Amino acid sequence: MIRIGILHSLTGTMAISEAPLVQIIKMAIDEINETGGVLGEQVETVIADGASDPLEFSRKARELRQSGIPTIFGCWTSASRKAVKDVIEGSSTQLWYPIQYEGIEQSPNIYYTGSTLNQQIEPAVQWCIEHLGKSFFLVGSDYVFPRTANRLIRSIVLQAGGKIVEDIYHPLGDKKFSSTIDLIKQHKPDVVFNTLNGDSNLFFYKQLHQKGMDAEEFPVMAVSIGETEAESITEEINGHYTCWSYFQTVNTAENRAFIEKVQNNINRCAVTSDPMATAYAQLHLWGKAANAAGSIRREDIHRALKKLWIDSPLGQFQIIENNHTPKLALIGKANANGQFEIVWSSKDQIEPLPWLGMEKLQLPASRLIKEVMGELPRFIDLSSQLEHEVDKRKKAELAIQKERDIAQSYLNTASVMMVAINKDKEVILANKKTCEVLGYPEENILGKN
Repeated sequence: MIRIGILHSLTGTMAISEAPLVQIIKMAIDEINETGGVLGEQVETVIADGASDPLEFSRKARELRQSGIPTIFGCWTSASRKAVKDVIEGSSTQLWYPIQYEGIEQSPNIYYTGSTLNQQIEPAVQWCIEHLGKSFFLVGSDYVFPRTANRLIRSIVLQAGGKIVEDIYHPLGDKKFSSTIDLIKQHKPDVVFNTLNGDSNLFFYKQLHQKGMDAEEFPVMAVSIGETEAESITEEINGHYTCWSYFQTVNTAENRAFIEKVQNNINRCAVTSDPMATAYAQLHLWGKAANAAGSIRREDIHRALKKLWIDSPLGQFQIIENNHTPKLALIGKANANGQFEIVWSSKDQIEPLPWLGMEKLQLPASRLIKEVMGELPRFIDLSSQLEHEVDKRKKAELAIQKERDIAQSYLNTASVMMVAINKDKEVILANKKTCEVLGYPEENILGKN
């Protein structure tokens, strides 16, 4: 028996997006087992719940690694991937990661089968500039992928002579977007570029719709919402856009067969999405590589992958030398059924450039530049944490001042001497009567015992 780990969020804000991937992986495993398994053995899955929490992803990844499982399929957010990376890097464990991400990373322990920024964000922004306009409102979840992606978006838009009217971040899992939507209405941008993740997307589109802001006047381009999320907000998302490498509406024999398998094995009404198709394809590519290598060891799998590819719902699917995957870019426009009609496609698969093209320059200092660039996501994350801490302290100071004002107002209504003291018995508030009787201004009384 060969065991593999599945590490996705089955609970929490990311469950709406990640749980379907677990079903797809299990379906792919059943298909592999029905055709002889891997190395003549059946494949067994060990499922772990990351619970939408990077710390839990780290803990579960460590448990899987310590139990001897050499291969993990999972993660969605970059925060969860980085948490797992810290656990497995330098070991014999490999992670297959099926989601688009910010790049600026290349671990020998990870196969990145989702899109890089140049395969998704760049074509989406360029299409928006050409078809919608040059005024952008950026809204995203507050973690490393949206913040890094939005820096690239800003660069592309400004270079094209456009402008960023706002750049706003919400905590992952946030459900309140009223103030942000009011700003969108106020600015009237040509496009709202959405890098929200998880079930926050549902609340964002619902609240946008509730305020009467339709896609005709306020078009949204998203990069983390697909058919899985759209099926519960069909009316609200109608007319808005998203960019992926796959949509259920792709008209190929491989995709039609994939949809039929999903609906026969999971649910007759099940929809398919880019992350689902990618999770499915990468599982089959791993199985083919293991059989070709005669081993499930990471080093042997890596060597075998250099010569392999498979036909998949996404087209030809392979891992190239940089541990990433060439992919198409597709722009889809949501219809009333929650499906996406393809309005644009790249002519060919786009080569993944996780280092934003720097790897093509062949500079003498390229290794050093990569090391410096590799620190950027950590810097962005730390900067975000610092912003949160500053904001939290400002709010705390305002709350304290409000309480002081209320207390001062109450004390001043008293006709007798009254003061408030702290735990060190120092005066922190004194009313007008106290100042009058003692004959001192309040500032001379404060701090006294």
